[in-house]
This record gives sequence, C-alpha cells and structure tokens, in this order.
Amino acid sequence: MAVRTLPSPGQQVVVVIGDRPAQPAVVDDVRPPTELLLREPMDTPCDPVLGSEVVLRWTSEAGLHELRAEVTREMLNPMPIWELGVRGKPVTVQRRRYARAAEALPAELLHDGISARVVVADLSEGGARCVLHEQDVPEGGDQVELHLTLNRLPLTLVAEVVAVEHGEEDRCDVRLAFSTSGHVSDLLRQRVLAQQRLARERTRP
Repeated sequence: MAVRTLPSPGQQVVVVIGDRPAQPAVVDDVRPPTELLLREPMDTPCDPVLGSEVVLRWTSEAGLHELRAEVTREMLNPMPIWELGVRGKPVTVQRRRYARAAEALPAELLHDGISARVVVADLSEGGARCVLHEQDVPEGGDQVELHLTLNRLPLTLVAEVVAVEHGEEDRCDVRLAFSTSGHVSDLLRQRVLAQQRLARERTRP
C-alpha cells in the first residue's frame, strides 16, 4: 500500500467506533502498510476501546475515503495515542462530482462566532479548500459560513468542514463541502471554467 493512499501525519480525520457518534481526531504517524497512530479523540468515553473496530474517513483531491482498522494498543506519548491495525486498503466512497480550479480569493470564514480571514485556494460548485492560521481553525463536522465575492457580487455559502490538514508555520488547510443551486451555482461554475481557461493559456508555449 503506497503512503499516499493513507491520511498524512497531522491530518484531521473523522472517527467512528461502533454506534457512537462520529468525532474528529488527528493522525499522529503513518507506518504503511499495516499501522497507523491516531491521537485519541477528545470526546472518547472512559470505557476501553482496545480491540474495537474503527472507521476512519477523510478527503483528498480524489474524493472521500474510508478505512477500517482495529485498535491494537493504547499508549501515552505524552498524549493518549491509539495504535491501529489497518484492515485492507482505503476505499474511495465518493468521487468528486464537480470540476474545480485553483484560486487565490480572499474570503471570510465564520464558525462558532469566530471570524477568520482565509484564502480560498481552490473552488468548485460543491466545495472549497481554504488556507488559514491554526488559531482560527474549525473542526471536522462543524457548520460554517464562507463569505466571498465573485463578479463583484457578495456570496454567503453555508458549508460543512469535511477535513482539516495541518501544515508548516501555523498554516492549515480546511476543506469545505456545500450545496448550491440556481444563480449561485451558475456563478461558481462560470468562475471555475474561467480559471481553467486561464490555467490552460498560461501553459501554452
């Protein structure tokens, strides 16, 4: 199994244990092909999870992925860490429905009463990737609002955080999923097509 098929260290994933509610957690280390270390989710109940089957979900450029594993060891290092035994290969359960294009759009992200300035690094009709600083980061599953301007028109997109990826120098990538229709969908589609045309023109000799 190639490293790129697994989530990256520092990446936020969604964890499901049995019939418990899904909750966010952070990947601590990746040891392909069969081991992955996960920082214990904050809201984990006190009862033992050793031997439990877990399902991890995360997104990449290819879509939404799902991986089944088993908690084989619980450690303190110095924070609680789960060692997971990977079962099989990750499965892509949802491929991207929409074309997307690279962007550099200033925008505002609102979550839990916090306003954060972000840069939209790529955009589609169904989602966006925003870059921001770690002190203002929402969590996976949070409902947020993305405020941006397209063609001089202000847009407010209600979205869900589907993944958070921590980078260097306090940079953080937050991936959003949203549903649009009508005029908003048209605006986003036109923007994506225009950006794709510009990208093609820049690569022509």
